[in-house]
Amino acid sequence: MEPQPAGVTWGYPAEAPIARFKNPDDEGLEEAKSRVKGSRITHASQTSKSKCPGQPNQRSYTTALHCPRHDEVPTSELRDMPRRFAAVMKAHERLNQRKNVKKAQGDGGDGTKGKRRMNSEKSEHAAELRIHPGESFRNFSRRVDEEMQARVLHSVREGRSTSVKKKQYREKQKQKQKAKRQRQIEEAGARDWDDLRDEVKFGEVADAPPTITAVPKARGKTKKDLAQSLQPPPTNSSAAADAGSDSDSTLRTAKPTTVLDRALQDQRDKNRQRLKGMSEATRRVLDQERERVIAGYRAVKAKKMIAAGLTPMV
Repeated sequence: MEPQPAGVTWGYPAEAPIARFKNPDDEGLEEAKSRVKGSRITHASQTSKSKCPGQPNQRSYTTALHCPRHDEVPTSELRDMPRRFAAVMKAHERLNQRKNVKKAQGDGGDGTKGKRRMNSEKSEHAAELRIHPGESFRNFSRRVDEEMQARVLHSVREGRSTSVKKKQYREKQKQKQKAKRQRQIEEAGARDWDDLRDEVKFGEVADAPPTITAVPKARGKTKKDLAQSLQPPPTNSSAAADAGSDSDSTLRTAKPTTVLDRALQDQRDKNRQRLKGMSEATRRVLDQERERVIAGYRAVKAKKMIAAGLTPMV
């Protein structure tokens, strides 16, 4: 290693100043500057990593300038397109290639089978319908008409076969649904509603409505009373009187079912208890007051009916 020039010092880190000269008028000024610059470049090459393969370790700006990879000509035709758009275009090209392969195998890319075969058949038919050498136009037109009639009949038959197939498919679906429904009924153990339907003969007339034999739930009445009410009415007057008395007693002993009936029943019970402890004079006064109120209510009701043009009730 060469000795340091007299009067010259420099910092060894890469970011240090180039040189610090004590005596700028020294004769070895230019030589010292060159040595300092060479030492800085050597230190940078030892501490930094190269970003370009095959090149010596240098700074980033030298790498960008001298790397041969950046000087290559782009080989792709999509070099001027954005990266995302280029990826979409490549995917579209791959899809077209797959479609072409399917078409070559006889299956169209859009799901239609035999597209290539149909095109070949069309070309063959077109070749058949050309006029032959020496054939008159009359014979050619007759041959074209016969060919068209045959094709029309063939298309009609194909349409009929398609409709027949659709009809058979619908019938098969109905049979499957019916079998499934029957299987569900058998598994559930339930009866079909068709089994509960009555068979009425032609011309049959009903003489009377059906009789109800089932006894409903008792609501304020006993089952015995309900069963008696469902029985047919008696024929003689004595039995009718007995039935009427029984029904009245049943109605009297029946328990109230609604909230309003219960409130009225409670009010009646309170009135009876109050009248039991009153004297005869007090009862007479209450009866007169009740009759007066009832008469006033009837008078007001009659006036309203007369004003409305109706006949008042007596």
